[in-house]
Amino acid sequence: MEFIDSEYFLAEYVGVEISAEELQRLIPRASRDIDRFTRYAISRTGFDNLVEFQRDRVMEATAAQVEFLFLNGETASVVDSGAGSSVRIGNYSEGGGSGGNASNSGKVVLFANNIYEILAPTGLLYAGVPSLARGCDCC
Repeated sequence: MEFIDSEYFLAEYVGVEISAEELQRLIPRASRDIDRFTRYAISRTGFDNLVEFQRDRVMEATAAQVEFLFLNGETASVVDSGAGSSVRIGNYSEGGGSGGNASNSGKVVLFANNIYEILAPTGLLYAGVPSLARGCDCC
C-alpha cells in the first residue's frame, strides 16, 4: 500500500523537484521502507485505521523517504553505497574509499535522517511488551 501520492509530495510536502515518472517508482519503495521502519505496525493496523495524527506523520515520513531515495539513489535503502567498504567475489576484490566522514564510517544509512523524529510521537515505533488488562484469565 502506498501511503502518499504524487500530489501530496508536490503540493503538501513540497520536496525537491522530482518527475512524475520518478515519483511513481519511488513512492511504493518509500512506503515499504516506512512500514519496515515501524516493524510493520502500519500493515498490521491498516493505514486507514490509524488516527489522523498518525496518518499525517506516516505521510510526512514517506515523503521524506522519497526525497532521501531520490537524492541518494533509488537503491539507497537496500544496499550499501560502498563508501568505506570492500567487496570480494572469488579472486576479484574492490575496496571503497573512506567516504570523507570518519564519524560515519562503517554505518549504512538506509533512511532519511528525520524519519525517527517524525514517527516517534505516533506510538508506531513502540516495540515493548504489550500490557494485559487486569482481570483476565492469565493473572
